[in-house]
Amino acid sequence: MRALVVSSLLVLGVLGACSPGRGAGAGGGEGEGETLAGASCELGGFDVGIDTAASAAVTAAGLPDVSCIGTPRIVTASTAVNLEGCLDIFGVGNQAQRGITVSVFDAADNPKTGTPLATGSVFISDDAETLEGGCDANPTAPACLAADCDSEGYYRLDGTIPTHTPLIMKIAAENSTNVIDTYLWDLVFFDDEAEAGTINYAAALIFASTYASIPTLSGRQITGGQTIGDGEGRAVIAGEIHDCSDVIVGGGVVAMEDFDAATMTLAYFDGKADPKPDLTRQTSASDGLYAILNVPTDAAVSTHRIVGGFRSACDGDACTCTSLGERTVQTFPDSVSIVTLRGDFPVIQ
Repeated sequence: MRALVVSSLLVLGVLGACSPGRGAGAGGGEGEGETLAGASCELGGFDVGIDTAASAAVTAAGLPDVSCIGTPRIVTASTAVNLEGCLDIFGVGNQAQRGITVSVFDAADNPKTGTPLATGSVFISDDAETLEGGCDANPTAPACLAADCDSEGYYRLDGTIPTHTPLIMKIAAENSTNVIDTYLWDLVFFDDEAEAGTINYAAALIFASTYASIPTLSGRQITGGQTIGDGEGRAVIAGEIHDCSDVIVGGGVVAMEDFDAATMTLAYFDGKADPKPDLTRQTSASDGLYAILNVPTDAAVSTHRIVGGFRSACDGDACTCTSLGERTVQTFPDSVSIVTLRGDFPVIQ
């Protein structure tokens, strides 16, 4: 079963113990922006501060695979597959509840207002009581499969989705103050992941208990985050840096267009089993994890370009960074967007 590792790190780390004022690796526009003292490099039009000692370990261990940058993976035409899986909930009281839906959109669509390609309700294990014959007679019913999920919640989309195509997954609950809208950006599923026409994928969801801990434990207020669901407020972006072989990259860097160090926080983590932000870091640890807090969501500034990469060479403080791809995402009030950078998208031929 495919799962999203970053979501578990998110609850342990960024929503557990961040500090404000982190501005490394972020730009305020093409070729502009703040960097921390020390070495820097150009990445996607941004000047990015880096830790040469930490990032040197990447070179010493062998450079990340960049074979898909500029020469993306060639894939066959997409096919229609079914999608289902457990609901992974992060927050106090992490048990699934009725009313949660999972929807999948084309990556070019607006997942807040658009029409999904497919959607499905989350069933909880208690729903099995309504099945005639129970789980003995319906072993593959979502409510019965939910019993094997940590959250006791399981979804199954009501239609098919295409493989080899960038998609957005949205997990939400209408009129709920407990469920934080969670968006998983630029997911690509491949034919070889399917078994009997179905791909199993764990959908990550953030509960309000976790989201509300940001101002208390991080020192960075999420503007407008006091009232969930009122359509006002900023957002959180988090993810991992991967190479073209989908290997997590330590010593990686992230930059975001229009980053404002005065009002936002960019944090990397310490790579430990119970990850915490390491505010001395200018590059990712072995977990490849980054997070950006208090991201604007106003209509005019709700689209954000994020670039990932790594230091590939240095001559004194003048360094060269190599891209590991970029993504453009939208942010919405009171939400979490999970964005993993893993090279260029595959190309269908």
